[in-house]
Amino acid sequence: FQMVPSLQSEPHYITPQTIPSSPSYVTIDNGIIGDPEVRCGSEDISLHFSTAKPFMGKIFVKGHVNEAECIQQGDSRNTQSFTIRFDSCGVRRQREVNGVVIIATVIVSFHSIFITKVDRAYRTSCFYMEATKVVNQQIDVGALTTATIRNKVPIPTCRYEILSAGPSGNPVSFARIGDSVYHKWSCDAEVLDVYCMRVHSCSVYDGQGGSPVTVVDQNGCSVDPAILRQLNYNADLSAGQDALVFKFADRVGLYFNCQIQLTLKEKTTGCTAALPDCPSPSYQQAQVEPSTRTSEEVEDDPRDKEEYREKPK
Repeated sequence: FQMVPSLQSEPHYITPQTIPSSPSYVTIDNGIIGDPEVRCGSEDISLHFSTAKPFMGKIFVKGHVNEAECIQQGDSRNTQSFTIRFDSCGVRRQREVNGVVIIATVIVSFHSIFITKVDRAYRTSCFYMEATKVVNQQIDVGALTTATIRNKVPIPTCRYEILSAGPSGNPVSFARIGDSVYHKWSCDAEVLDVYCMRVHSCSVYDGQGGSPVTVVDQNGCSVDPAILRQLNYNADLSAGQDALVFKFADRVGLYFNCQIQLTLKEKTTGCTAALPDCPSPSYQQAQVEPSTRTSEEVEDDPRDKEEYREKPK
């Protein structure tokens, strides 16, 4: 028998002969449009969806329908939002290699009491990447864009000076043959303990077309110790050596030209690798090719002195 409610308070019964041979089923004429959206917050996770018609059912976390904070009744609108706190409704927290996943299963029921075929269940999850992660292989994370921040360390400013009376003396512009002067190469850096220096490829010329004469080779070693001995490096960015004044025959001016190589300082060995590795000093006379022209006028000096002009460059 099938019990059918009537307009009165008492039910009445009909026999099986009165039941139609092909019954028609009544379903809830509503449903979710498109895919729901999951939004991840700092303390909660929320599910947002739209329905074809006003929603009058209920939304709840699976297994927690009897908890007031885990269920929400529809408000007869077409758009619905359901929020779950991390510390309630049995929300699961699962740790992965480089973050934490928050997981909750949400039931969207269009009937206020029962679960029907039009209802939907969604496994919602939010992945939170940790700021500090240790990995031993490359990973591609499409959701995170890496910004490149680059800064440039200013290059040191270098200079070459010829001084009197040692490294703290005054600059020399005029000197006599045989006077003792100090050749000093130094660099000033804004950031300390970053660079090392090596002086190399030093040459001297008369400034009137004559061929230059090498006094320090490309490795930073002295070519003629009678003219200039091996350089002393007393700091990471400072080098120097005492020398006696010399000059070209029949020339007034003397011009020096050197190159300074800057390299990064090693954490373990410091500037050791940057220092030149020179052989034991030995005297080798340099070959000088004089210029074919001269502008020097020689006069007798009653004091029997010779002066020359020495210009570092």
